[in-house]
Amino acid sequence: MEYNDSPRIKALPEAIFKILDQQVRLLKELGTIVEEEKKALSERDLSALVSLSRKKENQLKRIATLDTLLQETARNATNIPQDKIIRLEDLRPHANEEELEILEGRKQTLESMREDVLERNMMNKRFTHDVLGYLNDAIHLITGAVAERSTYGARGSERRAVNGPTLISREV
Repeated sequence: MEYNDSPRIKALPEAIFKILDQQVRLLKELGTIVEEEKKALSERDLSALVSLSRKKENQLKRIATLDTLLQETARNATNIPQDKIIRLEDLRPHANEEELEILEGRKQTLESMREDVLERNMMNKRFTHDVLGYLNDAIHLITGAVAERSTYGARGSERRAVNGPTLISREV
């Protein structure tokens, strides 16, 4: 939906393009953090993971702050209603030819970078989930072998198994 009920603005504020450039920079940094997280996960470096988790959280907060700032700046430059979330596509009618090219380039860059970061983050999440599953299986295997086994008695009540097989000696 276009908002053409006001005269065409000749140019968008320079602040919009500065914010977009900052978002590109922050997304590059976030991509680097996600790569470092992948390395720390494979090395099982918990202290690095904690540090990277904080960095990632701070980076996401900074990106969210820039998103809010971009919304406010774009709203001040256009007459788009307050209740509508402004997308870069909504700024097209308010931009000149040169700005249209820049907007389209930044839009494609941001979209591809966000998809890349999301994909790598999901890979890290799956890796973490798989490792936790393997650890839980190993813990269950070890503790299940040591745990007391019970069987049913003649009357159907439970009783301790006599010399049931175990994987680990109980004397250890």
